[in-house]
Amino acid sequence: MPNEKDKSSTLAIGGAIVTYGSTILAIAMPIIITTLCAKRQGWTVLALAMGIPSIILAALRFVFVKEIPFTNETNDTAKKTKVSVLDMIKHIIGNKYVLICLGLVFFYYFNSNLGTIVTGYYFTYNVGNLTLLSIISATALITPIFLLFIPKMLEKWGKTKVLKMGLLCNLLACIVRAFAPLNLVLYAITSLVCSFGTLPMVYFIGLLLMDCMDYGEWKMKYRVESAYSAVSSAGQKISAGVASGVAGLIMGATGFVSGADTQSTLAMAGIKGLTIYAPIIVGVILFVLISVYKLDDKMDQIKKEIGQNRE
Repeated sequence: MPNEKDKSSTLAIGGAIVTYGSTILAIAMPIIITTLCAKRQGWTVLALAMGIPSIILAALRFVFVKEIPFTNETNDTAKKTKVSVLDMIKHIIGNKYVLICLGLVFFYYFNSNLGTIVTGYYFTYNVGNLTLLSIISATALITPIFLLFIPKMLEKWGKTKVLKMGLLCNLLACIVRAFAPLNLVLYAITSLVCSFGTLPMVYFIGLLLMDCMDYGEWKMKYRVESAYSAVSSAGQKISAGVASGVAGLIMGATGFVSGADTQSTLAMAGIKGLTIYAPIIVGVILFVLISVYKLDDKMDQIKKEIGQNRE
């Protein structure tokens, strides 16, 4: 079984790639939108330019990323044990910790997707300059410096405490930003703190799900990795749809007019609510969820008993 250091290193490298990639896109997108997408065909070109490489990269994983079995004994057991879809559902429903992880994934990506949808409108109409968003987004390039401290923090406090501290920082930064939402210096600083605070989510959610797999095997006496692997993906996809629906519903209800040079006071208030106040609500939910996740303290004994059962 891969050790915790290998897991942490792999997830940290993946998280760094995601962080830098998404930050570069966040910097470039406002500029691209204001230039390339002035005409309708520009959106088609943009979609193709982003979609085709993404499809190719996703397909390459099936060729170059090989599955590594845990042990021969585990494989032999897996071949003898047939697990139905109903068994998988029971496994997930009976594991309160994986449901907490699902909530963490859902609300984290809901907030991220909501920000992607409405922040551009906020800088276009409320701030009055979309290109300033690129400058604000550029500050996130320094957030991966946090990676240097993650191994020591993980060793000293554990995954859950590091996540809890990070999500508390994120919540406090969102609250502070709400006092002066049009102060761009404050907006940049609080955005940077939010990035630092939520960065552990990118790296540690995979580790939490692996612990949930072990807890599920310990509790249910059989292992269903595929069901747990689907939790993160399902949370991300559902959150994207819900975020789009919430943004569309609120912006429509407040009278937002797409493509207009200016928006009404009510429409701008709706945009401000989604950009400034919604992250506070989500931040509270994330902090509560990580506060009730109490699996870390049990993992040493659980892994010991799993090893004994396998033998």
